[in-house]
Amino acid sequence: MSGAPVLDAVRDLTPLIAKRSEEIEKAGRMPSDLLADLVDAGCYRMQLPRAYGGLELSTPDVMEVLAELSRADGAVGWTVMIASQGPLFFAYMSKQKFDEIYAEGPTVLLAGAVAPKGVAEVVDGGYQVRGSWPFASGIPHATWVVGHCLVSEGGQPRLGPDGGPEMRMALMPVEAATVLDTWHVLGMRGTASADFEVDCFVSDENCFPMLGAAPSVDWPANRIPIRAAVGPQVAAVSLGIAQGALDDLAALAPTKRPAMNPKVRLAEDPVFQHCFGDAYLRFQAARSFLLSEAQACWDRAVAGAEWPPFDRMQPRLGGAFVTGECVKVVDAAHTLAGSASLYESSSLQRRLRDVHVVTQHQASTTEGYRTLGAVLAGEPVDTSFF
Repeated sequence: MSGAPVLDAVRDLTPLIAKRSEEIEKAGRMPSDLLADLVDAGCYRMQLPRAYGGLELSTPDVMEVLAELSRADGAVGWTVMIASQGPLFFAYMSKQKFDEIYAEGPTVLLAGAVAPKGVAEVVDGGYQVRGSWPFASGIPHATWVVGHCLVSEGGQPRLGPDGGPEMRMALMPVEAATVLDTWHVLGMRGTASADFEVDCFVSDENCFPMLGAAPSVDWPANRIPIRAAVGPQVAAVSLGIAQGALDDLAALAPTKRPAMNPKVRLAEDPVFQHCFGDAYLRFQAARSFLLSEAQACWDRAVAGAEWPPFDRMQPRLGGAFVTGECVKVVDAAHTLAGSASLYESSSLQRRLRDVHVVTQHQASTTEGYRTLGAVLAGEPVDTSFF
């Protein structure tokens, strides 16, 4: 299915989203009426198979939707990105459980954390799960939460076949979680990415291995290794924020006059023109690269091809690279706007804060550059992380 209807619906909503950015940031979460609009637009069904009522959009189409939402408001784009990835994670459970999750309808919102911050103690029929996890974006709207856990048996860590600690992702109804008031941060304030804690029984069927496991439901999006799928989507949010920053600068430049040279409009300044052109080309290069990688991933997935190490690494690391380029674009736009960008009334200052928060996500880190370089140089390396 083409992503055009979803993208068109999102573009109809973005003027309203942009106008409500301050409201979203102050509330620390997405308003319920806007959430309903995004549900109606199909945003939360983008990555779900058609057999379950989803839209099964291609990877490039998903990226376009996320970037367009983030162009209006980074927090909205981020929240949609996280919640819409639910099918990619649920598919690591049994098919019976996947069917059960979507039995009542296709709009199922996920929140949670991949970092193994909890402990799953083996008990009869499942696990007693205890822990506290950070960064559960969109948890006020979630249907389910997931928390990654280290498995413990008899109070001792249980080791897997490779000798490392065994881990399980625990799926729990959001009602089992206590949400903590922790989301007081620099940027992305509207994502409601609070900590949550649980202490509850989770059945065997609701605890599943994610790393190295094979999905039980097959469709093209879920043939993409999870890190290669998530990294570019995070970068799509950065891309939208950067495009919004360029929009802001283009709107400001024709009328703004520098304080020490009021006879000249900012748009007439040759230094400004050069820097604006540089930022625009940097953005376009990042956008072209990201969409090219997204298309390559989708083509490989549709063909059912294998995923050798390099092809798993490049989308993940390419996403991190694109986010870094987007930071440079937003920083440049914020600087070129001068003192006008300092005020809370300026969306540029929000975009600056938001894009720098994106850099702290695990998918945006660049520690894998060294591994990529080693692979390119023909050196033997451990690529299991990818």
